[in-house]
Amino acid sequence: MTRVPSIQPSRFVYHCDFHKLSRNSFQLWSWHALCRNEMRKESVVGGSTLRARIVPYVIVLSVLALGARGSAGQWLYESAPIWNYGVGMGAGCKTDMAAQPLGFNVPVEITLIGVAIAGGPDPSGNGFRITLTDDLYQHTPPLGTWNAQPVNGPLFEFVYFSITPTILEAMHVYYLIISPDSEEFMGGIAFGSHGYVAKATNDNGVTWYDIRLPLGVRLRGSVVPEPSGFLTIIAGLLTLTVSYAGRSIRSR
Repeated sequence: MTRVPSIQPSRFVYHCDFHKLSRNSFQLWSWHALCRNEMRKESVVGGSTLRARIVPYVIVLSVLALGARGSAGQWLYESAPIWNYGVGMGAGCKTDMAAQPLGFNVPVEITLIGVAIAGGPDPSGNGFRITLTDDLYQHTPPLGTWNAQPVNGPLFEFVYFSITPTILEAMHVYYLIISPDSEEFMGGIAFGSHGYVAKATNDNGVTWYDIRLPLGVRLRGSVVPEPSGFLTIIAGLLTLTVSYAGRSIRSR
């Protein structure tokens, strides 16, 4: 398995949507209070009846807890703010393609890609070809290929497009390769302020070299919870709930 580059970006983390997280946490604690009240009312009945009544609440608590965790992942890779200059590609330019290395310490699922691009008139109408792969030399099939059209002429601006949810493995290097989709088109991608040092080629991908700065790229998605994480949350909630129920019965 390919090792993640040793260069560490200054903002290579996913951010939390604290508004959503707080809202889910409030829902979680509301259900916990409801479950607690139900246990108090049912503590006079037999243990089997009590367990049967609290199981649905444990399930709901588990779902809400996992939902709160999943809502934390938003921008998995963030290179903004972007510079007002970048890498020129296409007709009349020396550079054929540029590539942004990507890597994560945990598995992630991406659903949206943003690239900060600019360009002149495009006879083909396709703009840039965006390729996601783990093979920089493209000897193997890519994970996906899309087109992105500049929206603000010669001025760099982020263009976003949704993709089929794609999982990227932990501790594995991927590349987002940007290239003109026709020989007549000329454009560029802006440099970003954060991230791994990008690469470029002037011989159609035969050799690649570092270009000192990262590219203007954004990835949105969520961290993929490990199966052990689901089991730990459910087991913990079940243990706490049953333990509290036992104390309530004994106190009677």
